[in-house]
Amino acid sequence: MNDRARQALSTLREIRDALGDEDAPRRINLRDYVEPGTPAWDAYVDAWGIPGRKVRRRTMLARINQAIDALTTQLLEMEEPPVLLPSHKIEQQPQIARDGLGDTRYVERQRLRQLTPDGIERARQFLADLRDDPSRAIEPPSDLLNDERYATPFVGKVEVERRTFKTRRDAADYLEPLLKPITHLVADHAEVWSWLGMFYFPETVRKDNGVVRLSPLDETFVIDHHISRSYQLRYRHYLWGSWRLNEQHGESVEFLLNRKLTQWGDIEERSFGSIRIFNSVGVVPLILRLYTHGTQQKPGFNRSQGGLRHLIRVLGQLERTYDVYGMEPDALLNILPEEFQQWDGGPGSATR
Repeated sequence: MNDRARQALSTLREIRDALGDEDAPRRINLRDYVEPGTPAWDAYVDAWGIPGRKVRRRTMLARINQAIDALTTQLLEMEEPPVLLPSHKIEQQPQIARDGLGDTRYVERQRLRQLTPDGIERARQFLADLRDDPSRAIEPPSDLLNDERYATPFVGKVEVERRTFKTRRDAADYLEPLLKPITHLVADHAEVWSWLGMFYFPETVRKDNGVVRLSPLDETFVIDHHISRSYQLRYRHYLWGSWRLNEQHGESVEFLLNRKLTQWGDIEERSFGSIRIFNSVGVVPLILRLYTHGTQQKPGFNRSQGGLRHLIRVLGQLERTYDVYGMEPDALLNILPEEFQQWDGGPGSATR
């Protein structure tokens, strides 16, 4: 039963990703995405009864979200129940910081939690207040992170500790082994990632000369999957995006992993913003191969002939004939027009 529920959860998440793409049909027949009698089909039927022939995409997304919520609750009940332990401070031995100086610090270690609906709302209000007055304290209210009204303990014995993440790689390297035992539960668990966004907020919020530069998007820290726009923008979440990038692509996207956690540009937007591109085998690595060199973006990469915007348009045309999102970078380059060859520095050029 556990394996069947996990399989259904994975499939429904993939369907939700596909329907979240801007090119998805406006009306959806579930049979076009999943076979009757499969775990995902049965989970949807359990939540909604026998599927109709076609419904609006927004309606289908809402129904799939409810089926996902039901499956997640089912799997959570099968896991070891959370044991609520008090937060505690542990003194670390002096460590060598990146600048070579000794650094003794206290690290708060706390049980992993998830925000409640009230917690999501309170977190959004905290962000709104900070935008109105950037001189406010940047530490989220203690009750937002710990009070049962706003945050409840998650399953298992996962503990997180205060860390500073300068790059996406820093965040991914810490979170990947920590969350590995419960990956199937937290893969896109909005409430867990929202709590993590608040827990690490002081360490991850962008600051210029000590002044907070807060993104206009709440989703860089807080995701609400009951709001379609919020869910579609979850790729902007600093921690989820870093973790998911590493999970999906690993070292093939070293350029993006080594960028600052809060750094965002056209390459990030194109690579993260489209579900099909992000989940593709070779498109993201090809983008980095063509338009980056070492730690830098190539001059004029976005607007020039054969540039990034041109590439996205051409891929949209080629997908009518080729499985462009299932092809390796070399195979993709072979079917692209000649003007893209001038950008190619060869395999691994983005990291040399």
